[in-house]
Amino acid sequence: MSKILSELTPKAQRTRKRIFDVAIEQFMSKGYDETTMRDIAKAADCSLGLAYRYFDSKEAMVLMLWEELADDFAERITKINTEHDTLTARYHAAMGAKIKQLEPYRAVIQGTISGAMNPASGVAIVSDETTWYRDVVLAGLEEMVITASDAPNEDRSKQIAMIMYGVHLILTLVWVYDKTPNQRLTQDSLDFLKDGMKLLRPLLILPPVGSIIERLANIMAGVFKAENVT
Repeated sequence: MSKILSELTPKAQRTRKRIFDVAIEQFMSKGYDETTMRDIAKAADCSLGLAYRYFDSKEAMVLMLWEELADDFAERITKINTEHDTLTARYHAAMGAKIKQLEPYRAVIQGTISGAMNPASGVAIVSDETTWYRDVVLAGLEEMVITASDAPNEDRSKQIAMIMYGVHLILTLVWVYDKTPNQRLTQDSLDFLKDGMKLLRPLLILPPVGSIIERLANIMAGVFKAENVT
């Protein structure tokens, strides 16, 4: 639970959640850019002042959505870990689950994707203000790799998890821009990811491959403002 939420009374928490739920519905039905705070307040049957009391902007509502999605994804990873043993099977299942998780919020994500990828925006996933998203998802991915039946050593596992974190954002971008029938491009990307991991997994024991993974992981860590994983 976030610090802000923990400081609210149960009644205030319910009011805040109701306004949030209505806002997401408005974003999905009308579009993020077209929806105003006044629209949200009217649909939630509350005053504009009350809406602003809990959310100082639409961006704050989107950040709350990111937080809920991160927590839910971490829970999905935990469940997947009980259903699959190998690293490839787990990650393929997790990425499929990620796409299914995002599907109901497609309109919201499409409307905010440029901001989500812009560190200077109010809804950025990659920024100093949203490291909590990275921390929650990355912790889930690290647990996924480290506990896999074919996991490499702990240091290499953390490096792989860091790369996986970057790949999951790239896959999200593919999904957002995918206009092919039945999102064939996204499915092809998932299948390619699975086949590639199967081919690369036996090569992890080779020193040159390990060096490449380490370098790539540290590049990812720099981009996503995480600690180096050497």
